[in-house]
Order: sequence, then structure tokens, then C-alpha cells
Amino acid sequence: MGSSRRTSTYRDLLSFLDDPNSGVVSMAFYALGQRKDSRAVPEILKRMDTSSDWYNQWYAYRALRNLGWKQSRSR
Repeated sequence: MGSSRRTSTYRDLLSFLDDPNSGVVSMAFYALGQRKDSRAVPEILKRMDTSSDWYNQWYAYRALRNLGWKQSRSR
């Protein structure tokens, strides 16, 4: 799914972020990062902030980096 360019795939990946299985969520983050579609950045950031699962947070961070996101400086 990470290499698919269909718009329905993007929506499917976003819905997988709500799956109760942590493995499904982490692979959805991975696929979003592989798609190189920067529309996913705000959604990934939101999910990363609300997740208590360090494994999914790590996959979300890697997806963000693959999308070109750079962390802003701390104040």
C-alpha cells in the first residue's frame, strides 16, 4: 500500500491508524511515509501526540522523517 498512488489507498491507510492492533498501526505509519505524500504530516503528528505506544510513536516519527518533516527547536 505504500507504493500505491490511488486516493482511496490514502484514506484506507488513515483508517488503519485507528486499528486496535499495534502492528497494523505501525505498518500504516510506515506506508504513509513511503508514499511521500505530505498531506499525511498533520495527521501523523496528531496521532503521535495522542499515542501512548512507543513503538507506534517510533514508526510515526520515521514516517515524518521520510516525508521531509523537520522537528522545530525547543523553546
